[in-house]
Amino acid sequence: VGQRLLARFPDAGLVSVLPGNLSREPALPLPGGFTVGETVYYIGPTKSLIGVEGEVIGPGTHSDIFGKGVDVAFKNELFSCLCEHLSREPPLPGGFKAGETVYYAGKGGGYKNGDMNVYGATGEVKGPSTHSDLDVLFERHKLVHSYRAHQLSRDPPPLFAGGFKPGDRLYYSGCAVLGYDASGKHSFKLSFGERGEVVGQGDAATEVSMIFTGPGQTNRQFSLLPAELSWEEPSGGEPCSSRSRLRGVLAARKERQERAGASGAEAK
Repeated sequence: VGQRLLARFPDAGLVSVLPGNLSREPALPLPGGFTVGETVYYIGPTKSLIGVEGEVIGPGTHSDIFGKGVDVAFKNELFSCLCEHLSREPPLPGGFKAGETVYYAGKGGGYKNGDMNVYGATGEVKGPSTHSDLDVLFERHKLVHSYRAHQLSRDPPPLFAGGFKPGDRLYYSGCAVLGYDASGKHSFKLSFGERGEVVGQGDAATEVSMIFTGPGQTNRQFSLLPAELSWEEPSGGEPCSSRSRLRGVLAARKERQERAGASGAEAK
């Protein structure tokens, strides 16, 4: 048929093909040991495809993929994929895989054994969890703990309120407050001038989670406003009563909301 040939294939019958698409020798194995028709799952960087099931169609035809990947049909569309972006097993929640390095991007918190969740800490995915999505062992943790996929990130998470980052050592410059340990049963006091460490985002996006330690005390964790924190050790005594502190906190929050509203209006 013109410059094309008719070839008979056992599963397809007569097919019109270009001579360049035929060979007298068996086709070379596909990269990664994949085979045509094999079911695979996407685990690469394209978020809309993570976890999607597909079928291997043949060798990768895109110039960047040729010799390093295969063509796969996902959602009735053809994609050229690197071999490392494909898995023969269904991926874990969030598209993560066992052995992958992740960062903690959730709120601070702790466990009864003393392990603390630190924003930005690196860990290793151990596998699926029977209590949540994934089991992860984080640096400085004694035990493997369970996490939701949204608490984990493949990239270092961004800074939070006040521009602070994990590990920053800051002084508390507000009035004495009460907080609770991980069990929620025991209260602890945070006093003016104590120094602690930033471990993550607080209970609100405008707050910072801090851990404070002291002689004979367990880790104490508090959610604080950046205005209540200082790089330098504060001088003088406790600046306010609990009632005036509450007024100050509310005023600071109102001011931030007004600034955010003004910024939004200017952007329009």
